[in-house]
Amino acid sequence: RYHFVWGTKYRHQIITKPVGNYLKEAIEGICERYEYIFDCVGTDGDHVHLFVGAHPSESPEVVIKTVKSTSAKRIFERFPSIKKLLWGGNIWAIGYYWATVGDNKPEEIMRQYILNQGTEEEKVLSKQLKLV
Repeated sequence: RYHFVWGTKYRHQIITKPVGNYLKEAIEGICERYEYIFDCVGTDGDHVHLFVGAHPSESPEVVIKTVKSTSAKRIFERFPSIKKLLWGGNIWAIGYYWATVGDNKPEEIMRQYILNQGTEEEKVLSKQLKLV
């Protein structure tokens, strides 16, 4: 399983609640279509966390390229006003982070971390970390 994180172009806060909900649906559909093992998605205004599994023959690069490109196309179709905010018509910034996640306890910890993205609890913890 992989934990992916990627941001919006210019870190614009374009992932509002309706966009985030649609993005989650779109990614679930993409995973189903490409036979990835969808676990969860979390968003926080300007970035996305995805926890997903794939067949060992699928490299992480192929998985994230597929998810980012297809989800961008679907978001632009559903929310055409977003395209006007971004130069060049790209919703996602170049690049991403990924790491593998082990089974059992690490998997559950990662799932909870991703599901808490964008919540008030996560924002309070983030502010506390900045103070230290």
